[in-house]
Amino acid sequence: MEDDKKHDRRRFAHKNNWFFLLLMLHSCCLRLGASKAPDYVCSARTLQQFSLNYYSQPKLEWMVRLDEDIVEGNAVVQSPFDPDILYVVTHSGTLVVLSATDGQDLAKVNPTPSSSQDGGEGYIWSFHCNSGISFGETTSGENFLVYSIVDDPPASTEESGPRTWSHQNRNYSRVIAVSIPSHKSLWKSAQLPGIPMGSPLPYVNRNDEASNPNYIVLTHNKNISTVNDTQQVGHMTLLSAENGDVKYTIPESELELTPKGFGPPSVATNPSRGMYAEGMQNSNDIVVWASNDEDGRGTAGHTFAFQLPTAFKDVTGDLSELGVEVLKRVSWNAVTRPALSRNGTHMYFGVTDNQLRGWTGKARFDQNADWSAATLFDDDSRAPIPTTPVLSCDENRLFVSSSSFDFASVNTITGKANWKVSGTSAFLSEARISPDDERIYVAQSADGRIFCYDQQSGDSCWERSCDDFEEDCSNSIRADFAVSTSGQFLYFSDVKGRVIALKLGDVAESSEPTAAPVSPDPLLPTNDIDWPSEPDQPREKEGSSMAGTIALIVLAMTVTVASGMYIAMVNRRKRAPHPMQEPVQEPDEYDPNGLDPYEDSMIIQHAHKQIQPAEFPEEYYADESLLNVPNYPPSDRISVLMGTANRIAPLREDFSYGASVLV
Repeated sequence: MEDDKKHDRRRFAHKNNWFFLLLMLHSCCLRLGASKAPDYVCSARTLQQFSLNYYSQPKLEWMVRLDEDIVEGNAVVQSPFDPDILYVVTHSGTLVVLSATDGQDLAKVNPTPSSSQDGGEGYIWSFHCNSGISFGETTSGENFLVYSIVDDPPASTEESGPRTWSHQNRNYSRVIAVSIPSHKSLWKSAQLPGIPMGSPLPYVNRNDEASNPNYIVLTHNKNISTVNDTQQVGHMTLLSAENGDVKYTIPESELELTPKGFGPPSVATNPSRGMYAEGMQNSNDIVVWASNDEDGRGTAGHTFAFQLPTAFKDVTGDLSELGVEVLKRVSWNAVTRPALSRNGTHMYFGVTDNQLRGWTGKARFDQNADWSAATLFDDDSRAPIPTTPVLSCDENRLFVSSSSFDFASVNTITGKANWKVSGTSAFLSEARISPDDERIYVAQSADGRIFCYDQQSGDSCWERSCDDFEEDCSNSIRADFAVSTSGQFLYFSDVKGRVIALKLGDVAESSEPTAAPVSPDPLLPTNDIDWPSEPDQPREKEGSSMAGTIALIVLAMTVTVASGMYIAMVNRRKRAPHPMQEPVQEPDEYDPNGLDPYEDSMIIQHAHKQIQPAEFPEEYYADESLLNVPNYPPSDRISVLMGTANRIAPLREDFSYGASVLV
């Protein structure tokens, strides 16, 4: 019975030689293939790949003056649907549509004032805007843009008598949607309590396969004190993209937390999963943000997330299963939205004390941050990072400015600074990445200067001041600016209403289609792109990548065929004597699964003087009449043939030929 078990084990081992060999080759191929993450770029749009020859200094392409102030929070944005269109949202709430070619005024959209919430006569409501622009589409497929305005409380008139309001206490917000390409008002939302934080963002219920209903999400803060303007309660609201109706809203007070106010949100569109305990199987869009206590200087706060459940259809029925997830209690606050990787598994906050906190896929968002840059900037004022950090296209570098007038590139793996430069005034606009992921552009507010740096080295490529083109424009660049999809133009504005286009180089169109980065998330959804979970490696040329893959396949096939031929040859010839070996008489009763007398005889003849006698159990001895060498046990043929032993040792009964191939 025991002999039968040994026979079965040995037969199984011989039978699985090929399996072990192919498994090794497959593992090697997977490792080699996984060493290079797939190429990708910063935007979901598929455009022509451009090769740009940069100028040593940018050239003025055109300049126009609008009768509008363009301030912090406002933006100049290139249309993701038509690269010949620019949108500018101004402090007055007016949306200006310009030609990206020559700056010609194409259209304007002016929101209408709101009626008084209090219903009194003699009170006039005004509004202003500190919002940027986001783009989306309705469920029916109509393109649109959205931005928000703030309805300011009425000022008392002499006839109506004195009346006082705290602006923060009585402010309301509205979201404005404008259709594209008609540039007509699509809808405006009802008034929402408080002041919006950042820009309203598109949100898609991707698990509702029937209609994929689209929404708009925003955070807004209402002041709860007539004495301290920083005491506020945050709200998160979900609007219908079809008509602006409020589908869901929740105040911070319902989360059983001390209200501190919310910071601006970011949306990971079409993420691989929600990076918290309840969201690991949920690929719906996820919204994340942090507390905004004491204008970002608070010592305690929380991070939050909102994600529609996996089986949720539309926000029309029972809303009891919806809610905001309180992710983590933290010792900092944030006044800017977090930077998110394309697959939604990495998140980076600029926080209190000019520090950075991050989650790099090793920890869930509801666990402690696994990444930080705590000593990057020298500042003890508890001031927060003033602008949203920006990821490079390959997500290996994070670009961030400080309240102490520094700008740095940070390694997203180590948290160490790749390089850092010091300015003379605040960087109030978000940095912009060039489409080729080689350059980074940043604007310095008080000087009215645009800087261009090499992403890798931090070397200055050039700098230009807006007063190079006209009169003094100090303390003027405060709004976000844009880089064209080709990387050929940079568009920025100043507080005096000028919009300026700089030409950065000459472009030659290539035949290879790819996507081009122009603006950071979430201006355009990233659906239908399989973003990698880890930061991408430096990109290689597509041709060399394909050649390497083909070479790898050929190598694997060659090794497989050669190994198979060798195994077949050994199995066929191992019972035949070596040509130089004297004939050996085979025993009358020969066990095909037993020891090999020919190999033993040959090994012993060649290694006779090196063999040291040893005591072994009787079952290890071969037929002494065949070996003609008394008291020598069967050889460990693998050790001797491979030259890894200085003596003959017994070959274990269950040591298979497949195991030797693995060795």
